[in-house]
Amino acid sequence: MHMKEPVHTIIDQGHTMFEKILIPTDLSEMSEKLVACADSIRNVKEVVLLHIVHNGDVTLREREDTERQQALIRNPAITVRCITEGYNGDGIPAAILKTAEAEKPSLIIMGARKGLLSKTLLGHGGTEVLTRSRTHVLIMRFPGRVSLLRIRTKQKNRSSPVSSSRSIFPVLQTKR
Repeated sequence: MHMKEPVHTIIDQGHTMFEKILIPTDLSEMSEKLVACADSIRNVKEVVLLHIVHNGDVTLREREDTERQQALIRNPAITVRCITEGYNGDGIPAAILKTAEAEKPSLIIMGARKGLLSKTLLGHGGTEVLTRSRTHVLIMRFPGRVSLLRIRTKQKNRSSPVSSSRSIFPVLQTKR
């Protein structure tokens, strides 16, 4: 039985679901994975990387790490901007929400910090952004070495050892 995938229909008709993406980054390996995933989302025109610094000063290493993450967006059709915000008493989630209000992204991408077996899927910051945001929020978790964006499936022909890749998030599927 073949099921229709309406998300593909929307995307294939040229509608842009997420033109502008905001990615709060702490310059960690997980943040790099989030930025790299943004490069695969179809029809994105702009990615805004938000780095929040605690003391208001950006170190040389933070500048280099921000530039490295910016370079992960290889699609020349996507404009990448980096914003650095100073940390204030309101907290990091408040700084993310404030930037989202100013920038008006159509999607915020954040990483999940807690494991699936802990009491909550998200930490406090992710939960606050998810519940208070006025735009779409995508929370991504990267368990071990398995990629969330691609899973391996065997083709119907069992005699062939070849596997095919398919996206488990059709919205994030790259152009073929």
